[in-house]
Amino acid sequence: MRKPSHFLAALLPLLLVGCSSGDTEEPGTGTPGDVSARGAASGDSPLQFAPPPGLSMQALVELDTDCDGLTDAEEWSNVYVGVKLTDRSKQDTDGDGLRDGVEVARTSSLNTQPGCALSFIPDADPSSSTNPTNPDTDGDGILDGVEDRNRNGRVDPGETDPAKQDSDGDGLTDGAEDANHNGLVDLGETNPAQADTDSDGLSDFIELKTSGTDPLTADMDGDTCLDGTEDRNGNGVTDPGETSPKNGADCSTPNLDTDGDGITDEVEQAHGTDPRNPDSDCDGLLDGPNKNGFLGEDLNANGVLDPGETSPTQRDTDGDGLVDGVERGVATSAAPVTTCGYVGDADPSTQTNPTAADSDGDGLADGAEDSNQNGRVDSGELDPGDGSDGTSTSPAGQACAPQNQRQVVFKEDNGNDIRLALRPSFQEVKAISSGNIKGFIGYDHTNKVTFIAYKRGQAGTSTTAAGDESFVRGQLYPSVTETTQVFTTWDGYPASQAFYEKADTSSLGAYTNAVANALVGSGAGTLAGGTDVTGPFKLQAQYVHRSNSSVLVVLAITPKASFVEPGMFVMGDTAGGTALAQFGDVDAVQCETFTTTGSGPTDFLFVVDDSGSMAASHQALANAANAVAARLSNSQLDWRIALVTTSYGATYSTNRNIFRGFTRDINQFRAWLDQNAACPDSSQGCWIGVSGIADEVHLKPARKAVNDMTAATTTDVTKRLRPEARLAVIFLTDVRDQSTDNAAPGSGNTLNEFITYFKSGNPTGKAIQLHGILCDPAESTTRCNSQEDPLNPVHKDAIQALGGIVGSIRTATGIQAAINSIMDNVIGSAGYKTLKLPIGASVRVALAQVRDATKCNPNDLPRSRTDGFDVDGRSQAVSFYGACRPPETGTIQGAISYRFWSDLTSNPEGNPPPCYTDTYYDPTEPDFCLGSRVCNQYTNRCE
Repeated sequence: MRKPSHFLAALLPLLLVGCSSGDTEEPGTGTPGDVSARGAASGDSPLQFAPPPGLSMQALVELDTDCDGLTDAEEWSNVYVGVKLTDRSKQDTDGDGLRDGVEVARTSSLNTQPGCALSFIPDADPSSSTNPTNPDTDGDGILDGVEDRNRNGRVDPGETDPAKQDSDGDGLTDGAEDANHNGLVDLGETNPAQADTDSDGLSDFIELKTSGTDPLTADMDGDTCLDGTEDRNGNGVTDPGETSPKNGADCSTPNLDTDGDGITDEVEQAHGTDPRNPDSDCDGLLDGPNKNGFLGEDLNANGVLDPGETSPTQRDTDGDGLVDGVERGVATSAAPVTTCGYVGDADPSTQTNPTAADSDGDGLADGAEDSNQNGRVDSGELDPGDGSDGTSTSPAGQACAPQNQRQVVFKEDNGNDIRLALRPSFQEVKAISSGNIKGFIGYDHTNKVTFIAYKRGQAGTSTTAAGDESFVRGQLYPSVTETTQVFTTWDGYPASQAFYEKADTSSLGAYTNAVANALVGSGAGTLAGGTDVTGPFKLQAQYVHRSNSSVLVVLAITPKASFVEPGMFVMGDTAGGTALAQFGDVDAVQCETFTTTGSGPTDFLFVVDDSGSMAASHQALANAANAVAARLSNSQLDWRIALVTTSYGATYSTNRNIFRGFTRDINQFRAWLDQNAACPDSSQGCWIGVSGIADEVHLKPARKAVNDMTAATTTDVTKRLRPEARLAVIFLTDVRDQSTDNAAPGSGNTLNEFITYFKSGNPTGKAIQLHGILCDPAESTTRCNSQEDPLNPVHKDAIQALGGIVGSIRTATGIQAAINSIMDNVIGSAGYKTLKLPIGASVRVALAQVRDATKCNPNDLPRSRTDGFDVDGRSQAVSFYGACRPPETGTIQGAISYRFWSDLTSNPEGNPPPCYTDTYYDPTEPDFCLGSRVCNQYTNRCE
């Protein structure tokens, strides 16, 4: 896919407004057609084209008379620059050799006549277009059909681009290089598709316009040194330390090959490989030809990528996700350089083609089939050498075929060190800045979600992600802070996530602009959309603490009424931790196959404060019980719930030794919390009451309960943790935790000792999830109960250290929101674990079989927590819900495709732009290189 044309502003497939008719000639000549004869109004009135006599516009919509892919209605009404229209009786209106449909990206025709089916030519690159009423769209003097020699709509090797005056970006127009405009490189002409025709390291423009050297002779002065080797910086001037490419006596360098890779130093210097490194791109292959038992890449050592060769400057020549050396069967120990980080082929007996992205022709990239990219066909993987295992009807074919993959849009800026992966539905995205704060603001009009992403300096005096959240929250003034959670980003930075509510009734656009003005600076709020929906609002926020001087904030905002599917997924995909990377990081496609039989057992332990201040909170949690049960039952989880109070293990209190055992009966759970609820099984304990001990502790009873439920002496299955189960502990309290008061190191009761216990030092040998619904003093200085001190909440510190969710106990709605978030988090982290951390918006899933195919398409599962799937980007887990769950019995095959980030930016403060030192660097180009050149971010050169 090539970059959009800079010259194709000509194509306007819309009815013109405010245009008057002009001179008229017959259509098909490249000049304006007789619009007045087609019913256009005169003067300054809008053009209103009437259909031909005897035909309605609806009839024209259903016709493609000339079989070019444009309906007759489009040909009758689509107006191009100069008030030109295409001719519905001619396949090639402008006579340039390209059919009209190929010029405007049509891939099919609605004409069903057999002759049309046989003769129709689809556009091979629908992402690009030319003007079907202008035979020379880019005005370079060469007909469009001569530039696109095979006339398929795609710029193939050896062709020039009919939508660009300078296809190779060397500063010379294609017509100037192809002097006779015949589309061929004739004697004496430079190549308009190759910026450096003689491959001497100097562009044709520099040689013709500056240095005065011959662009067709690589060593003009015959001194054995390439012109570009002598003019090392390629500027056409002989600078100090350089020799002259026009003086045959000043350079007589022998055929030196410093690194012994089979390519002379002068060729390496001219073509971007390292003359001191035999494997410049660290792909397990020599830069030059095969030598001394090592496989090579540039087999004729000419510095040019010829057919059948791999590139010594690109680790993955065909872009399929497998390193060239792995595809050719080179083990780690067999590489010419073993100290650069090359990880070799785990099975050298099998090989794939490093110059073909899909070696077996099954429609799936080799690296997608070899999902861990190690060169071996491991369990659960497809074989990139077997064309029968990725058929279009299989889950892998449905999820991973290129045409089926979910698309994302990337927005990036070097100044703010941000790269964002967004859903394509974010149609309005703008750069914003104020002083040293820079970022983006955007609006998804389909799902009614806005976002603000920006980089700022230190947040007050904060040195942590949690501190950043607290500082920015003070600028936001949310009405409610529902939950907070700390985590580590995919590239290793500390981060925090928070959900807020704001009781504001202005429009979404106005509120977002006001937030941008407050957080970024005056004038940052520039959104035009979002005026049709109003608050109150739900906010999801992500804070990334790259360093004290580099803090990234991403906010997603939607009306509270819109925080349902799919809007909630758009929020999560934007501000949930997977969309943000540093400028310079790259992305790639991953495909994985897997088998699923369910998410396994999960046991929940509630640790509930049973003091006198907690009655209302108990009732609120009891009221949320049905919603909790519905969430759990609609998931794949095999769940149970148990409960102890904060008096568990105390020397006195009626609850000191009562472990309310694991159950799936949600009415039993409700009875523990609601004095007036029926108690199904009194042997499991009923209402916990509100007469617990005064010394309120939380971590201690949680630890005791874990020890008790794993003890060999515990034989009651309702009080014993299942050996294979995950354990999630949830605290409910309105007071600080006194578990660590006066604790000495070594007592087991310091905060660090508790954290170590729950991370791995417990009898399960695994990390135990901790979550809490607490009275967080960071949310408000007001006590939740006048008698209960919330300051210094060590239970919150422990929860955050283990990456758990902290919710608010201050209101009944806050408790319900918190328990829902906790349950979603536990469910979401329990599913199939992807090999890499997926960019949430890019995930597509297919299963061989689902529970109810009438409600769930197994070939493309919807994103839904009712009947669908969801992905937790932080835990890399995919979970299934409702009708989209796999059948209860048996093992089901599934497949998932997604994009993932690769970390190429180690500096937390950000790196300079890619290729910024290259002669062809152009900061205005999306790929940072002039013309058709593309920045190779591994070598930092424009190629």
